[in-house]
Amino acid sequence: MSYARYPSQKPKKSLQPKYIYGALVVVVILGAYILLAHSVSYWPFSNATVQKTQEINHNPATKDEQAAADRHKNDFTDSQNRKANNSNKSSDSPSDNQQSTTNDKTPPPTKTANVFVSFAGQEGSQINVNAYTDYYGDGTCTITFSQKNAQTLAKQAPAYADATTTICTNPEIDRSEFPSAGKWAVTVTYESKDGVAKGASSPQIIDIK
Repeated sequence: MSYARYPSQKPKKSLQPKYIYGALVVVVILGAYILLAHSVSYWPFSNATVQKTQEINHNPATKDEQAAADRHKNDFTDSQNRKANNSNKSSDSPSDNQQSTTNDKTPPPTKTANVFVSFAGQEGSQINVNAYTDYYGDGTCTITFSQKNAQTLAKQAPAYADATTTICTNPEIDRSEFPSAGKWAVTVTYESKDGVAKGASSPQIIDIK
């Protein structure tokens, strides 16, 4: 007795786990990209953003929009006018440098020079007056003789700085220059060359013969 032979069936192979894991990874990556693209407007969601950006309102301006535009225009004009006015004021007013230059031209305050007459008298036909000042600096001394009847005689002489004081040189004053004899008051004034210091002595009485 013979039996019929049937071809043997091979057992089916099941899907290997590594393929399943790979498919899951791809699905996860695609899902993550879709979420990221949607949040930052990447492809394929970028077209919607571009379309929204490119939409322009071509309708005429409303009354409120026109009023707002007019206000901005007026504000800009007022701002430009204020800037122009401030520029003109700044150009008209002197600058700090000009003011300082003007102040520099102000003369310095005058200093007091104490003047002393060490000798005043007649020696023969000459009238001698010796004077000095404690202010140190060259200048000019003026010797003035006067009487009660308003007669005056004035002589100028240069003054030179000495070791510690300034000496008035003694000019030549002849007796013949006095219109009359008698008692005369002599006063010596001093002024420095730069005009900073001035002073006068107390009057001294001399007897002109």
